[in-house]
Amino acid sequence: MLPYTTLPELNKEIRFLKGIGPKRAGQLLQLGIENLGDLLFYRPARYIAQGDIRRICDAKAGEIVLLKLKVIGVRQMRPRGRRLLEIGASDDSGRISLIFFNRNYLAESLKTGEMITAYGKILSRKGKLQIVHPAIENIEDQGEGSGKILPVYPLSEGVNQHFVRRCITGLFDDAPEVRDMLPGHVRQRCLLTGIEESLRNLHFPETEALAEAANRRFAFEEFFYFQLGVLFNRCETGKQSSPLIRADSKKKDALVQRLSFKLTGSQKKADQEIASRMASGKPMRILLQGDVGAGKTVVALLSLLRAVDSGFQAAFLAPTEVLAEQQHANLCRDLEGLAVVGLLTGSVKGSARKKILDNLKSNQIDVLVGTHALLEEGVDFYSLGLAVIDEQHRFGVMQRLKLQKKGQNPHLLVMTATPIPRTLSLTLYGEMDVVTMDELPGGRKPVRTAIRTPEQLDRVYDFVRNEARAGHRIFVVCPLIDESEKVSLSHVEGIKRELSEACLSDLSIGLLHGRMKGVEKDTIMKKFRDGEIQVLVCTTVIEVGIDIPEATVMIILDPERFGISQLHQLRGRIGRSSLQSYCILVARDVQNPRLAAVAGTNDGFLLAEADLRLRGPGEYLGERQHGALDFRFADILRDQDLLKKARTAAADYIETDPGLALLDEEVKIFLKERFATFHERLS
Repeated sequence: MLPYTTLPELNKEIRFLKGIGPKRAGQLLQLGIENLGDLLFYRPARYIAQGDIRRICDAKAGEIVLLKLKVIGVRQMRPRGRRLLEIGASDDSGRISLIFFNRNYLAESLKTGEMITAYGKILSRKGKLQIVHPAIENIEDQGEGSGKILPVYPLSEGVNQHFVRRCITGLFDDAPEVRDMLPGHVRQRCLLTGIEESLRNLHFPETEALAEAANRRFAFEEFFYFQLGVLFNRCETGKQSSPLIRADSKKKDALVQRLSFKLTGSQKKADQEIASRMASGKPMRILLQGDVGAGKTVVALLSLLRAVDSGFQAAFLAPTEVLAEQQHANLCRDLEGLAVVGLLTGSVKGSARKKILDNLKSNQIDVLVGTHALLEEGVDFYSLGLAVIDEQHRFGVMQRLKLQKKGQNPHLLVMTATPIPRTLSLTLYGEMDVVTMDELPGGRKPVRTAIRTPEQLDRVYDFVRNEARAGHRIFVVCPLIDESEKVSLSHVEGIKRELSEACLSDLSIGLLHGRMKGVEKDTIMKKFRDGEIQVLVCTTVIEVGIDIPEATVMIILDPERFGISQLHQLRGRIGRSSLQSYCILVARDVQNPRLAAVAGTNDGFLLAEADLRLRGPGEYLGERQHGALDFRFADILRDQDLLKKARTAAADYIETDPGLALLDEEVKIFLKERFATFHERLS
């Protein structure tokens, strides 16, 4: 996102552009084009040139190519209930099929004998070449410049390239002059083209190099404004004061003496960093990341006790009721005699809820564990000094701020067992300090991971039976609770019935999923922990926080439905003792690259990088963060060099203009809107 659409002359609705009526305006709105500024900064998906065109006979399977073709036939089919459109096409060297699913409307715009260009990945099926869902365009629609560098824009139904190009050309003919909002010294120092030149080269480049320079300028600008907002917030936060929490704590020392293990070097280092920051009197904003099983919760407990020992309350926010209830039980056990621990979730109602809230407000609760219920109005702390958020990727910026407003600028510790690649942490958590724990407790063996097919399940269940006889526990994870009419996937109800009646009828089988009531979940988990239940058939409700040392086997059915990070999180529920543990991925697609990545390593940091490469940054952290990753030009994977330059430039700018007073007024409006939760004091 860029601030130029805040300019009054560019904020006019697109329907006021010549040749655009209500119908066309509605179609453009599907592309995210609402005003003139949206159209002016509408980014081409790619560029093509006459020299890029290949012949069919020279194209090889796996290559992404641009072909100039003649339509020789259009056929619509419905194999297995799916709508399929096959376009037969050829050039002077051969034939190829262009395949589309659920896009039969294209048949109306493609007639036999017409000339088109097609862009996509060549596939070979039974010796015949095809491209599935290529980008196609009628050559007659390309207009002037088809022999030059031609922009290809993202489209929606009813909108073709010719129309978008005509709109943009018309806009350039009548568009007012756009002033450059990027500070001149920043632009010059980073060798970036000016706004007018960049816009022209974005849409009408003479060469590919000029098009690339324009896109890089706007990508840098997006990164720059984002980093400016993040770093401004960091500076403003640093000016504030927070509760003074002493590093020395008898309660903390007492807990360390109780532990049945010695703290790892990583735990000690993280604890010291957190303690020194809380003792500074300045707001602590730390993202504590570590692989599954690294012992982050113990570090959090030490911090909680320091807060309590210094006369403050603490909050512990968990993403689900199952995890909140388990953390509450663990804290009650671990902090017995050291702190009073309360629990507040959506299930706590009536007089029980009122009692919790009254005790919290009167300072009779030291640590309150809970879910999103902690963020609701009426949950008032007597003196909140520290807020801990477990599994930060389940919560957005707004939730973090709501929790912080429960006290007088309390310290904030957010934890994640999903290691975050540096490029993402710079983008999403630039206002926080990242503390990494990369050491696992001693005596643990790496989990062995294997990929198996459904046909091999009998052997898998034989193995499960042997593990159960040895007193170990087994998880069987399914993607669904109930059978679905839309997809054929494993579901807990069916698998539990199948195992109980046939495959593992000699073992005790339990069931756990998110629809069950809290009391029922607690009962099941206690039976599983105690060994009354040997095999637990469950959904991903056990993804994080469940700690059962006797659990040595995890079978994940239909693992293709899960991402790399989620599979790694699930696997982290086993291997939590000195026992050898095994994760078995039962997949229909044994060549799936995500499964291969998980089976290839237990290193969560390597898997995080692989996950980012395969899935991209868009939804990497689950719930989209407010103001984050909403980039039109920038890509944090492709443009890492620009991200670093932009961060350096933003830091240098803030040194010379700490209040951002010299920024263009429209940029200030843009930052206030985009970072409303951060920039309440933006001048």
